[in-house]
Amino acid sequence: MFIANKFRTMVPDSDIKGPSWTAQEDSRLTRADKVLRKTALDEFPEVWSILKGDMSFVGPCPLEENEQRQLEHQIPGFRRRLTVRPGLIGLA
Repeated sequence: MFIANKFRTMVPDSDIKGPSWTAQEDSRLTRADKVLRKTALDEFPEVWSILKGDMSFVGPCPLEENEQRQLEHQIPGFRRRLTVRPGLIGLA
């Protein structure tokens, strides 16, 4: 287990205010957040985790603990994905 650091690119409680997928002109993004996303600087914390050895470039995307537990109950064998280092991008 490791702590995944991320830049917050949405306003607080954004999951309550709208859909989970970001849309163009999404009202949940601030001006600074739009710049972070447009320049891909929002991915820097994950790149730092790769350099530290906590993550790999390709591997299963890390999930929040609650989401991991829920999917383990829904999908047989889902827990096996924890046997490899998480990655910035998945195989898909």
